[in-house]
Amino acid sequence: MLKPRSHRILIVEDEKDWVTLMTRALENEIEDRGLSGLITIDAASNATKALHLIDISRYDLVSLDMRIPHGMGDSSIEVVEGESLAHAFSRRNIPAKYIIYSATLAQESIWAEPADGMRVAQIAHIDKYAKSSGGDVPPEQAVETLTTKEWAQRVLAYLDIDDERTLALQTPSGGTTESALGAWLSGAAQGLPPVLARHAQNLRNYWPEPGHNRVEAGAVDAALKFIEAGLRLAVAQTAVLLNHNKPGHFLTDKSNQKDFVDLLRNWIAGAGLAKWSWSHYLTKDVIDAFDEARKLRNEARHSLRPNCPKTEWNTLYPALRQVMDMAGYWAKHPLIAELRYKPGKGWAGELLCSTAYPRPTRPLSGKRFPDSAAQGGIWQLPIRTTDEPPGWEEVPLSWDSWLRPDKADARPLWLAIRKNRDGRLQAFDLADGELIGAFPA
Repeated sequence: MLKPRSHRILIVEDEKDWVTLMTRALENEIEDRGLSGLITIDAASNATKALHLIDISRYDLVSLDMRIPHGMGDSSIEVVEGESLAHAFSRRNIPAKYIIYSATLAQESIWAEPADGMRVAQIAHIDKYAKSSGGDVPPEQAVETLTTKEWAQRVLAYLDIDDERTLALQTPSGGTTESALGAWLSGAAQGLPPVLARHAQNLRNYWPEPGHNRVEAGAVDAALKFIEAGLRLAVAQTAVLLNHNKPGHFLTDKSNQKDFVDLLRNWIAGAGLAKWSWSHYLTKDVIDAFDEARKLRNEARHSLRPNCPKTEWNTLYPALRQVMDMAGYWAKHPLIAELRYKPGKGWAGELLCSTAYPRPTRPLSGKRFPDSAAQGGIWQLPIRTTDEPPGWEEVPLSWDSWLRPDKADARPLWLAIRKNRDGRLQAFDLADGELIGAFPA
């Protein structure tokens, strides 16, 4: 039996009094609903810390103030920082729910700073709320005003903790908005590696409607495929971080899901992963989830009973959510191909995310890669801790031992998964999600 997954909330707010009020309001609601121990609350007082926390940890929901400093000790507190942070989340398609809760949207602030209010109002795809000042709300108030108690209630509604299966929620105005789960699937379809993005799209398409008894077989199939692809990528990710650059040492002609699960258990038992942010994602709970899904799949294959998608879905769902939490890592630290360096502009590369083709090429300003990266291969910038300030660093690592493009066709991305009987490596096409072929020499 898997442990209940924890929900994580990040409050981005520079005023300590507001952090205290918002945290206390959440804690009161959590206690009143009997949810103690199921929710973790973090806070960031500036944009730099917020981005770092999001890079190293997964969050279900992030609440953004708009007037925040860029970094620790900065005296300048401007809307542009909050705006830039909101746009950064949108551009990177990091799977999570983002909301704005800011005094900038209060009517008195809009009267005083109309340009700032307009900039915030124009930020797309993020639900926006004004902080209550304690006075009467003017009738011309453009956005909904929430007290900290109402904000806390709204946050828990987004999380939908009682059921966790709702993709959309009703708004007070009678419309709908995405739940944290719905936002995750939307972001995943754009920000995850192609195979996971495709299965995330299928999950959203087949997602059972809450309150209905019917579950389509496509939902179970998409969930199992998402988990299996996630397991294969998790093995490669862990091997790359541990510098296991010879897949043939770990893969056999009989390599299967159980072998992969056992590999991961052995690898996380050592000390090598502790310094990498990946260790916050590949947890014992996630590996247990891989094992539970594997057992369910085997039972379904060998059972003489007719398939019951609803029962299978309900059994599989806790494992799926654990693996989804892990998969968000690749939206934050995408795999990158076709790296090119231009003097004065820096690096740019092809992000291996979403199902779109040709794949998007994005500037990577400020990122550092070795000169050899321009010669080809697939790269990544995972984060590890350091003893020197700021306490962490991005490390460029090559995936070429485990993941290679096809020499004859630009589209396939071959991930090593096992040997054949002749001792040659076979691979799984990370772009197609179904094809098995030879691992390029």
